[in-house]
Amino acid sequence: MESTAAYARSLQASRRAFAQYDANQSGKLSKDETFSMIADMGLTTLSEDYVHGAWSVYDTNHDGELGPDEFARFFTVNTATS
Repeated sequence: MESTAAYARSLQASRRAFAQYDANQSGKLSKDETFSMIADMGLTTLSEDYVHGAWSVYDTNHDGELGPDEFARFFTVNTATS
């Protein structure tokens, strides 16, 4: 049950982060917006090379940006391990 609650908290946190860092309010996050979030959150284990590589995994529609669901997967995985 705790893992479900932890996932729910992470999902809520990803939604807050998405809204905060979607600077142009496009409904998607660019790499630059994501790099701003990473820097502000102190996620120093996520290198620029890693983020560029992760884009091919998390940007499932290949539009060059992360939508809310794509970002939630990226955020949940990377904040749980950092």
